[in-house]
Amino acid sequence: MFQPRNIVITCSKSGKLTKSPAHCSFDMVLAQNAPKKCLFLWDTCPTQGDLDIYKKVPGCQRLAIPQKTTDRLQPLNLFYNRQMKSIICCAYDCVILDQLPIAMSTRDNIIRLVSLMHNRMSAKVVNGLIHYAWFASDIRRQTPSSFQNGR
Repeated sequence: MFQPRNIVITCSKSGKLTKSPAHCSFDMVLAQNAPKKCLFLWDTCPTQGDLDIYKKVPGCQRLAIPQKTTDRLQPLNLFYNRQMKSIICCAYDCVILDQLPIAMSTRDNIIRLVSLMHNRMSAKVVNGLIHYAWFASDIRRQTPSSFQNGR
């Protein structure tokens, strides 16, 4: 299986986010990369509500997003995920339209595409888009600098 350096891959028996993968991703990603002081927005799903997870990062403050408000309050849902999904759809369209011999449904190719998207969406040029997502959700008060939102 393809092992990219920029994403962490874990699994569960059911394919859903359970306590074990949630702890694993928190330990391998957030606990190792979080600054001394951070805000962690969490969905109200039970697997993310385990308080033991957050004790591993002492300066991490948790803030729950109330149920049925994620589409209005979660920054990445407001102004990031849609753009990322659009780029992924374009990749699928190119494979289909150009009749490329690539099986987009294989695990390796999905992992490669997610790794590529993470790499591209982490580029410095996209920082303005991420800052705007926080501004659009009313978490950040300062108006972000202008940025390009197109191809």
